Amino acid sequence: MINNFMGLIIKFFVLSIFYLGLIFNVNAANEDGSFAIKGIGSSTCSRYLDLMQAGESEAVFQFGGWMNGYISASNEFHQDTFDLVSFEEPDTLLVYVTKYCRAYPSHRFLFAVKAILKSFSDNRVKQNSKMITFPGQSKLKLYEETIDWIAGELKSKGFIEDPLPSLEDIKKALVKFQIEQGIDGKGEPTQQTLIALLRRHK
Repeated sequence: MINNFMGLIIKFFVLSIFYLGLIFNVNAANEDGSFAIKGIGSSTCSRYLDLMQAGESEAVFQFGGWMNGYISASNEFHQDTFDLVSFEEPDTLLVYVTKYCRAYPSHRFLFAVKAILKSFSDNRVKQNSKMITFPGQSKLKLYEETIDWIAGELKSKGFIEDPLPSLEDIKKALVKFQIEQGIDGKGEPTQQTLIALLRRHK
């Protein structure tokens, strides 16, 4: 299951780079295209990878904290945006970033995060969407807008017929989707499930 999960992430990452042209695409802050990068985000991807491979968990945690701060700032200044990240948890985001960094070790950590966020732009949460507790043992919370996206994808794949499905309907449909994909999720919107459903084709 772990290998399948990693495979989904790798496929999503590679296709996103290919289709969206994310290789070091910077929006200039001044006339000569330069701007100051504050904090650990100025570190190279190779530095991040070295620390991660050395098991420096505290340092990796600092990279994750910087990433979350950058996402918050991006949410504020990105037009028509409440949250650029529809469902991914920080650990999942760092897996995406790690794949980018392995491909482009000389790039700054900032631009790895920037590339991932750009790939999310079309499916960002645009409205101040409330968090909904999804039925199930894990009681996972998702944006209402993201749940609507999940339902739409399940409808398009033929797992839902009701035009106004309940959460229980969506859960039953997720069970069918998970069985088809070989995912053990019991109808819960796990990270592996949502990547397969919402990101795999990107």
